[in-house]
Amino acid sequence: MRPISLPAVTGLLALALAAPVPAHAADPASAPGPDLAVHELPLRTTGLRPGDRQPALFAFTNRGTAAANGVQLVVKGTRGLEFVERYRNCRTVPGAWDAVTTCTFPGSYEAGASYRLSGPLTLRAAGQAQDEELVYGFHPAPAAAAFGGQAPGGTTLDLAAATTAPAPAPATDPATDPAPRSDRYAADTAADTDRDPGNHTRRARLTVSNTADFAAIGATVDGRVGDTVRAEVGYRNRGPAWAGTPDPAKPVPYALVEVVLPRGARAVATPPGCTELGAVRPPGTDPKAQVFRCGSRTAVREDEVRTFAFGLKIEQALTESAGRVAVGPYESDGNPIGSHTTDPKAENNTSALVLHSGTAPGSPGPSTGPTTTTGPSTRPTPGPATTTATATSTPRPGRSASASSAAPAPAPAATGGGLAATGSGAGLTALVAALAVACGVALRRGVRRTGR
Repeated sequence: MRPISLPAVTGLLALALAAPVPAHAADPASAPGPDLAVHELPLRTTGLRPGDRQPALFAFTNRGTAAANGVQLVVKGTRGLEFVERYRNCRTVPGAWDAVTTCTFPGSYEAGASYRLSGPLTLRAAGQAQDEELVYGFHPAPAAAAFGGQAPGGTTLDLAAATTAPAPAPATDPATDPAPRSDRYAADTAADTDRDPGNHTRRARLTVSNTADFAAIGATVDGRVGDTVRAEVGYRNRGPAWAGTPDPAKPVPYALVEVVLPRGARAVATPPGCTELGAVRPPGTDPKAQVFRCGSRTAVREDEVRTFAFGLKIEQALTESAGRVAVGPYESDGNPIGSHTTDPKAENNTSALVLHSGTAPGSPGPSTGPTTTTGPSTRPTPGPATTTATATSTPRPGRSASASSAAPAPAPAATGGGLAATGSGAGLTALVAALAVACGVALRRGVRRTGR
């Protein structure tokens, strides 16, 4: 490598000092523009009951350096929260677990001024409410009318200057916020131009006194040895409340279903969402039984019914065998399933999985022997006379029996036809005549012995 001369180094340094320094992007918090700091709602968050109402007087202060040309109120409430009033400039889009309400307000909202809703907006806890969350905020909306649209009819909700608005709540750092905004909320605020987005959203958690009655769904299945039968088991939430947290950051299922298979059956098809327990299982569980646990989603609706379909192969003939289905909160494999704290009826948290099984046709019956009846279940079809008769039986489900004898079979109930085993009525006449002759011979021999 050739050494660089001192004049060359001096020249390079001069070029570096003369080069323009690229401008760094300005800090959004110091850039000119509106900064809508939302005020914390004075909501009652505990001790609520279904049907309770309270005013939701949303307000904000523009702490920025410029006016906001149009603003938008975005409110996301979970499944058990709803607004009573309807306004032309507000719309509500329901989802599976929440509803997003947007209200658009055209106009200019000056820097340093505070504003609040001019009309009533009432928040109500619905009949299915239990553990609820409300996320709300104001956002600059240059094209406010394009955000929420217009609802037909009704009056318009406006914003008015607030002279005694409460002080803005402390700003929330999005990086440390334990409950970040949902995707649906973020999608509705994607065009946000606020210079400090960390202080324009607030969150409230509301606890409503309510119950969610979870009931286990059992099943009864029938089959024969070698059959594969379908058994659907699961749970039903009888409400009145929904339950859980629809938070993708908390993937633990709200409800867990434990399925203990009955003796004599083996699972050959396991439904999605179910896992078989190995050696680690709750105490008291039959070590020879197959045990599965199936999870719900992280949240369960108030009217939800969910079943899991197992394919069970019958391997042993048993008159009746019972397993168990239980539903409760999530537990690790080694812990028994209990009851949710808000479940008012623990007695219906378990149900039976019953298997009725027997033997396949032609195979040996159970050790107790088959139970048979003495007559055919249907009128026999007349056929040619035979010397051997087969006594048919009507076995119980899962059982079969047959017997072969040289004696005639018992006659079925008379239905206008003759004996199927002989094929004609002449045989009966001959049999009666033979019996009469035999009786006469025996009588004469008896008289001769006694000399009478």
